[in-house]
Amino acid sequence: NFTGTSTVTFTTNGATFTGPTFTVTSGTVNMGTLSHNIAAGVITNTGTWTTTNANFNFNGGNQSIPALTAQNITCSTNGTKTLAGVWRINNMIINTGVGLNTNAVQSDSIYVSGTWTNNGTFTPNQGTVTFNGAIAAVNINNNISAFYTLNFMPTVATAYTLTGASTIVQLGSVISANSTLNVNGNILIIGSNTAVTKQVMVNGTLNVGQGSTLKFDNTNTIVHVFVPGTLFLVGVPSNIATLTDINTSGTQIDITGNISAQYYLIQFLSDSGMYVTATATLDPVNNFSNGTWSNIRAGGAGVRRYLILDCPLPSVGNTISNILFNC
Repeated sequence: NFTGTSTVTFTTNGATFTGPTFTVTSGTVNMGTLSHNIAAGVITNTGTWTTTNANFNFNGGNQSIPALTAQNITCSTNGTKTLAGVWRINNMIINTGVGLNTNAVQSDSIYVSGTWTNNGTFTPNQGTVTFNGAIAAVNINNNISAFYTLNFMPTVATAYTLTGASTIVQLGSVISANSTLNVNGNILIIGSNTAVTKQVMVNGTLNVGQGSTLKFDNTNTIVHVFVPGTLFLVGVPSNIATLTDINTSGTQIDITGNISAQYYLIQFLSDSGMYVTATATLDPVNNFSNGTWSNIRAGGAGVRRYLILDCPLPSVGNTISNILFNC
Protein backbone atom coordinates (compact mmCIF):
# COMPACT_ATOMS: atom_id res chain seq x y z
CA ASN A 1 0.00 0.00 0.00
CA PHE A 2 1.64 3.21 -1.21
CA THR A 3 0.64 6.26 0.87
CA GLY A 4 2.00 9.71 1.58
CA THR A 5 2.88 12.64 -0.63
CA SER A 6 6.33 11.61 -1.86
CA THR A 7 7.29 10.03 -5.19
CA VAL A 8 8.42 6.41 -5.36
CA THR A 9 10.32 5.48 -8.54
CA PHE A 10 11.48 2.02 -9.58
CA THR A 11 14.81 2.46 -11.34
CA THR A 12 16.89 -0.73 -11.36
CA ASN A 13 14.84 -3.87 -10.79
CA GLY A 14 11.30 -4.90 -11.54
CA ALA A 15 9.20 -5.70 -8.50
CA THR A 16 7.17 -8.76 -7.54
CA PHE A 17 4.05 -8.05 -5.49
CA THR A 18 2.51 -11.15 -3.92
CA GLY A 19 0.09 -9.66 -1.38
CA PRO A 20 -3.71 -9.78 -1.70
CA THR A 21 -4.01 -6.08 -2.56
CA PHE A 22 -1.97 -3.51 -4.44
CA THR A 23 -3.04 0.06 -3.68
CA VAL A 24 -1.72 3.48 -4.62
CA THR A 25 -3.62 5.55 -2.07
CA SER A 26 -1.81 8.86 -2.50
CA GLY A 27 1.43 10.33 -3.79
CA THR A 28 3.12 9.14 -6.98
CA VAL A 29 4.37 5.65 -7.80
CA ASN A 30 6.44 5.55 -10.98
CA MET A 31 7.01 2.01 -12.27
CA GLY A 32 9.79 3.19 -14.60
CA THR A 33 10.78 1.17 -17.68
CA LEU A 34 10.90 -2.15 -15.86
CA SER A 35 8.88 -5.38 -15.84
CA HIS A 36 6.77 -6.10 -12.77
CA ASN A 37 4.76 -9.06 -11.43
CA ILE A 38 1.53 -8.31 -9.58
CA ALA A 39 -0.51 -11.14 -8.05
CA ALA A 40 -2.91 -9.00 -6.01
CA GLY A 41 -6.58 -9.83 -6.41
CA VAL A 42 -7.59 -6.17 -6.11
CA ILE A 43 -5.51 -3.40 -7.64
CA THR A 44 -6.64 0.17 -6.98
CA ASN A 45 -5.27 3.61 -7.67
CA THR A 46 -6.47 6.81 -6.02
CA GLY A 47 -3.11 8.55 -6.26
CA THR A 48 -0.80 8.82 -9.28
CA TRP A 49 0.32 5.49 -10.71
CA THR A 50 2.75 6.09 -13.58
CA THR A 51 2.85 2.97 -15.74
CA THR A 52 3.34 4.24 -19.28
CA ASN A 53 6.79 2.75 -19.93
CA ALA A 54 6.50 -0.39 -17.79
CA ASN A 55 5.60 -4.02 -18.52
CA PHE A 56 3.24 -6.00 -16.28
CA ASN A 57 2.64 -9.66 -15.65
CA PHE A 58 -0.64 -10.07 -13.79
CA ASN A 59 0.04 -13.48 -12.30
CA GLY A 60 -2.49 -13.97 -9.51
CA GLY A 61 -5.80 -15.79 -9.71
CA ASN A 62 -8.90 -13.61 -10.21
CA GLN A 63 -7.74 -10.02 -10.44
CA SER A 64 -9.45 -6.63 -10.85
CA ILE A 65 -7.19 -4.20 -12.69
CA PRO A 66 -7.87 -0.47 -13.06
CA ALA A 67 -7.32 1.81 -16.02
CA LEU A 68 -3.71 1.94 -17.11
CA THR A 69 -1.37 2.88 -19.92
CA ALA A 70 1.54 0.47 -20.25
CA GLN A 71 3.84 -1.34 -22.63
CA ASN A 72 3.40 -5.11 -22.65
CA ILE A 73 0.71 -6.88 -20.61
CA THR A 74 0.73 -10.59 -19.80
CA CYS A 75 -2.19 -12.30 -18.06
CA SER A 76 -0.79 -15.48 -16.54
CA THR A 77 -1.00 -18.29 -13.97
CA ASN A 78 -4.79 -18.84 -13.70
CA GLY A 79 -8.10 -17.14 -12.95
CA THR A 80 -9.81 -14.25 -14.69
CA LYS A 81 -8.38 -10.75 -15.01
CA THR A 82 -11.14 -8.12 -15.22
CA LEU A 83 -10.75 -4.57 -16.47
CA ALA A 84 -11.90 -1.82 -14.15
CA GLY A 85 -11.08 0.94 -16.63
CA VAL A 86 -9.67 1.61 -20.08
CA TRP A 87 -6.36 -0.02 -21.03
CA ARG A 88 -3.89 1.53 -23.48
CA ILE A 89 -1.06 -0.90 -24.13
CA ASN A 90 1.48 -2.14 -26.62
CA ASN A 91 1.32 -5.96 -26.79
CA MET A 92 -1.29 -8.21 -25.16
CA ILE A 93 -0.63 -11.82 -24.13
CA ILE A 94 -3.24 -14.06 -22.47
CA ASN A 95 -1.70 -17.33 -21.36
CA THR A 96 -3.27 -20.79 -21.50
CA GLY A 97 -5.82 -21.37 -18.74
CA VAL A 98 -6.26 -17.64 -18.08
CA GLY A 99 -9.24 -15.39 -18.85
CA LEU A 100 -9.40 -11.67 -19.59
CA ASN A 101 -12.81 -9.97 -19.26
CA THR A 102 -13.98 -6.47 -19.91
CA ASN A 103 -16.23 -5.14 -17.18
CA ALA A 104 -19.76 -6.42 -17.82
CA VAL A 105 -21.30 -3.12 -16.68
CA GLN A 106 -18.81 -0.58 -18.04
CA SER A 107 -17.70 -2.58 -21.13
CA ASP A 108 -14.31 -0.87 -21.02
CA SER A 109 -12.22 -0.44 -24.14
CA ILE A 110 -8.74 -1.76 -24.86
CA TYR A 111 -6.39 0.16 -27.17
CA VAL A 112 -3.54 -1.96 -28.55
CA SER A 113 -0.63 -0.53 -30.52
CA GLY A 114 1.05 -3.90 -31.11
CA THR A 115 0.09 -7.56 -31.26
CA TRP A 116 -2.69 -9.58 -29.61
CA THR A 117 -1.92 -13.18 -28.61
CA ASN A 118 -4.67 -15.08 -26.82
CA ASN A 119 -3.91 -18.62 -25.74
CA GLY A 120 -6.61 -18.51 -23.05
CA THR A 121 -10.02 -16.84 -23.24
CA PHE A 122 -11.23 -13.30 -23.80
CA THR A 123 -14.76 -12.22 -22.83
CA PRO A 124 -15.49 -8.87 -24.51
CA ASN A 125 -19.01 -8.23 -23.13
CA GLN A 126 -19.84 -5.06 -25.09
CA GLY A 127 -16.34 -3.61 -25.04
CA THR A 128 -14.30 -2.38 -27.98
CA VAL A 129 -10.78 -3.41 -28.94
CA THR A 130 -9.01 -0.84 -31.13
CA PHE A 131 -5.66 -1.37 -32.80
CA ASN A 132 -4.17 2.10 -33.06
CA GLY A 133 -0.39 1.79 -33.25
CA ALA A 134 2.38 2.92 -35.55
CA ILE A 135 3.73 -0.50 -36.57
CA ALA A 136 3.77 -1.63 -40.20
CA ALA A 137 2.78 -5.26 -39.54
CA VAL A 138 0.67 -6.63 -36.66
CA ASN A 139 -0.50 -10.20 -35.95
CA ILE A 140 -3.79 -10.93 -34.17
CA ASN A 141 -4.76 -14.29 -32.67
CA ASN A 142 -7.83 -14.36 -30.42
CA ASN A 143 -7.94 -18.15 -30.15
CA ILE A 144 -11.57 -19.35 -29.99
CA SER A 145 -12.79 -16.18 -28.26
CA ALA A 146 -14.77 -13.35 -29.82
CA PHE A 147 -14.33 -9.63 -30.09
CA TYR A 148 -17.47 -7.51 -29.73
CA THR A 149 -16.41 -4.43 -31.70
CA LEU A 150 -13.01 -4.58 -33.39
CA ASN A 151 -11.57 -1.44 -34.95
CA PHE A 152 -8.37 -0.74 -36.88
CA MET A 153 -7.22 2.86 -36.53
CA PRO A 154 -3.41 3.00 -36.87
CA THR A 155 -1.43 6.19 -37.23
CA VAL A 156 0.67 4.77 -40.12
CA ALA A 157 -0.05 2.34 -42.94
CA THR A 158 -0.45 -1.03 -41.21
CA ALA A 159 -1.15 -4.59 -42.36
CA TYR A 160 -3.10 -6.57 -39.76
CA THR A 161 -2.93 -10.34 -40.20
CA LEU A 162 -5.33 -12.79 -38.57
CA THR A 163 -3.26 -15.79 -37.47
CA GLY A 164 -5.94 -17.78 -35.65
CA ALA A 165 -7.93 -20.39 -37.57
CA SER A 166 -11.12 -18.43 -36.84
CA THR A 167 -11.70 -14.84 -35.70
CA ILE A 168 -15.15 -13.73 -34.49
CA VAL A 169 -16.41 -10.13 -34.36
CA GLN A 170 -19.88 -10.04 -32.83
CA LEU A 171 -21.06 -6.52 -33.67
CA GLY A 172 -18.94 -4.78 -36.27
CA SER A 173 -15.70 -3.22 -37.35
CA VAL A 174 -14.14 -0.08 -38.81
CA ILE A 175 -11.09 -0.56 -41.02
CA SER A 176 -9.49 2.86 -41.42
CA ALA A 177 -8.04 4.23 -44.66
CA ASN A 178 -4.44 3.29 -43.80
CA SER A 179 -5.33 -0.24 -42.63
CA THR A 180 -5.23 -3.55 -44.45
CA LEU A 181 -6.92 -6.50 -42.76
CA ASN A 182 -5.64 -9.83 -44.08
CA VAL A 183 -7.83 -12.86 -43.40
CA ASN A 184 -4.73 -14.86 -44.28
CA GLY A 185 -6.28 -18.14 -45.41
CA ASN A 186 -8.37 -18.34 -42.24
CA ILE A 187 -12.01 -17.65 -41.33
CA LEU A 188 -13.37 -14.25 -40.29
CA ILE A 189 -16.91 -14.31 -38.84
CA ILE A 190 -18.75 -11.02 -38.43
CA GLY A 191 -22.09 -10.89 -36.63
CA SER A 192 -23.95 -12.70 -33.87
CA ASN A 193 -27.51 -13.16 -32.60
CA THR A 194 -27.65 -9.59 -31.27
CA ALA A 195 -30.60 -7.45 -32.30
CA VAL A 196 -28.33 -4.40 -32.44
CA THR A 197 -27.40 -3.05 -35.89
CA LYS A 198 -24.32 -4.86 -37.23
CA GLN A 199 -22.08 -2.93 -39.59
CA VAL A 200 -18.66 -3.13 -41.22
CA MET A 201 -17.01 0.01 -42.64
CA VAL A 202 -14.08 -0.71 -44.95
CA ASN A 203 -12.26 2.57 -45.54
CA GLY A 204 -8.99 0.73 -46.05
CA THR A 205 -8.58 -2.77 -47.50
CA LEU A 206 -10.28 -6.01 -46.52
CA ASN A 207 -8.19 -8.78 -48.07
CA VAL A 208 -10.03 -12.10 -48.42
CA GLY A 209 -7.39 -13.98 -50.38
CA GLN A 210 -6.91 -17.58 -51.44
CA GLY A 211 -8.25 -20.08 -48.95
CA SER A 212 -9.86 -17.31 -46.88
CA THR A 213 -13.51 -17.29 -45.83
CA LEU A 214 -15.52 -14.26 -44.77
CA LYS A 215 -18.72 -15.34 -42.99
CA PHE A 216 -21.63 -13.27 -41.73
CA ASP A 217 -24.08 -14.06 -38.93
CA ASN A 218 -27.34 -12.32 -39.80
CA THR A 219 -29.37 -13.67 -36.89
CA ASN A 220 -31.99 -11.09 -35.77
CA THR A 221 -30.35 -8.27 -37.77
CA ILE A 222 -28.40 -8.41 -41.02
CA VAL A 223 -24.79 -7.36 -41.40
CA HIS A 224 -24.39 -4.33 -43.65
CA VAL A 225 -20.98 -3.91 -45.27
CA PHE A 226 -19.93 -0.52 -46.65
CA VAL A 227 -16.80 -0.35 -48.82
CA PRO A 228 -15.56 3.17 -49.61
CA GLY A 229 -12.09 1.57 -49.62
CA THR A 230 -11.20 -1.79 -51.19
CA LEU A 231 -12.69 -5.28 -51.01
CA PHE A 232 -10.18 -7.84 -52.32
CA LEU A 233 -11.85 -11.21 -52.90
CA VAL A 234 -9.30 -13.06 -54.98
CA GLY A 235 -8.36 -16.72 -54.80
CA VAL A 236 -6.58 -19.06 -57.20
CA PRO A 237 -8.14 -21.84 -59.31
CA SER A 238 -7.26 -24.51 -56.76
CA ASN A 239 -8.01 -22.45 -53.64
CA ILE A 240 -10.82 -19.94 -53.97
CA ALA A 241 -11.86 -17.04 -51.72
CA THR A 242 -15.30 -17.38 -50.12
CA LEU A 243 -17.93 -14.92 -48.91
CA THR A 244 -20.84 -16.66 -47.18
CA ASP A 245 -22.96 -16.84 -44.03
CA ILE A 246 -23.13 -19.21 -41.08
CA ASN A 247 -26.88 -19.62 -40.59
CA THR A 248 -29.12 -16.85 -41.99
CA SER A 249 -28.84 -15.13 -45.36
CA GLY A 250 -29.27 -11.44 -45.93
CA THR A 251 -25.88 -9.71 -45.95
CA GLN A 252 -25.98 -6.37 -47.77
CA ILE A 253 -22.75 -5.15 -49.43
CA ASP A 254 -22.46 -1.66 -50.91
CA ILE A 255 -19.24 -0.81 -52.73
CA THR A 256 -18.47 2.80 -53.54
CA GLY A 257 -14.70 2.32 -53.66
CA ASN A 258 -12.70 -0.50 -55.25
CA ILE A 259 -13.59 -4.12 -55.90
CA SER A 260 -11.26 -6.94 -56.97
CA ALA A 261 -12.81 -10.39 -57.36
CA GLN A 262 -11.69 -13.56 -59.13
CA TYR A 263 -11.76 -17.28 -58.29
CA TYR A 264 -14.38 -16.84 -55.60
CA LEU A 265 -17.70 -18.06 -54.22
CA ILE A 266 -20.29 -15.50 -53.06
CA GLN A 267 -23.51 -16.74 -51.49
CA PHE A 268 -26.44 -15.98 -49.16
CA LEU A 269 -26.65 -12.24 -49.88
CA SER A 270 -29.69 -10.03 -49.35
CA ASP A 271 -32.27 -9.56 -52.08
CA SER A 272 -30.29 -6.49 -53.22
CA GLY A 273 -27.15 -8.55 -53.57
CA MET A 274 -23.83 -6.79 -53.95
CA TYR A 275 -24.28 -3.21 -55.13
CA VAL A 276 -21.27 -1.79 -56.98
CA THR A 277 -22.20 1.87 -57.39
CA ALA A 278 -21.44 4.28 -60.23
CA THR A 279 -18.58 5.80 -58.22
CA ALA A 280 -16.84 2.45 -57.69
CA THR A 281 -13.82 1.10 -59.56
CA LEU A 282 -13.66 -2.45 -60.90
CA ASP A 283 -10.19 -3.94 -61.10
CA PRO A 284 -9.22 -4.60 -64.74
CA VAL A 285 -7.71 -8.02 -63.94
CA ASN A 286 -9.79 -9.26 -61.02
CA ASN A 287 -13.05 -8.15 -62.61
CA PHE A 288 -15.52 -10.76 -61.23
CA SER A 289 -14.36 -13.37 -63.74
CA ASN A 290 -14.09 -17.05 -62.75
CA GLY A 291 -16.56 -16.83 -59.90
CA THR A 292 -19.75 -18.42 -58.60
CA TRP A 293 -22.81 -16.76 -57.03
CA SER A 294 -25.20 -18.99 -55.16
CA ASN A 295 -28.06 -19.39 -52.66
CA ILE A 296 -30.10 -16.28 -53.23
CA ARG A 297 -33.45 -16.30 -51.41
CA ALA A 298 -35.84 -18.84 -52.91
CA GLY A 299 -39.60 -18.45 -53.03
CA GLY A 300 -41.79 -15.58 -51.93
CA ALA A 301 -42.39 -12.24 -53.58
CA GLY A 302 -40.03 -9.47 -54.54
CA VAL A 303 -37.12 -8.94 -56.91
CA ARG A 304 -33.81 -10.60 -56.06
CA ARG A 305 -30.42 -9.72 -57.50
CA TYR A 306 -27.01 -11.23 -56.99
CA LEU A 307 -25.09 -8.26 -58.38
CA ILE A 308 -25.85 -4.71 -59.42
CA LEU A 309 -22.89 -3.44 -61.43
CA ASP A 310 -23.33 0.27 -62.06
CA CYS A 311 -19.67 1.26 -62.20
CA PRO A 312 -17.90 1.93 -65.52
CA LEU A 313 -16.06 -1.06 -66.95
CA PRO A 314 -12.29 -0.58 -67.16
CA SER A 315 -10.89 0.25 -70.61
CA VAL A 316 -8.70 -2.84 -70.33
CA GLY A 317 -10.10 -6.07 -68.92
CA ASN A 318 -13.71 -5.16 -69.62
CA THR A 319 -14.76 -8.69 -70.50
CA ILE A 320 -16.13 -10.63 -67.54
CA SER A 321 -15.91 -14.35 -68.25
CA ASN A 322 -16.63 -17.70 -66.59
CA ILE A 323 -19.12 -16.38 -64.06
CA LEU A 324 -21.92 -18.62 -62.80
CA PHE A 325 -25.16 -17.45 -61.20
CA ASN A 326 -26.96 -20.37 -59.55
CA CYS A 327 -30.72 -19.84 -59.45
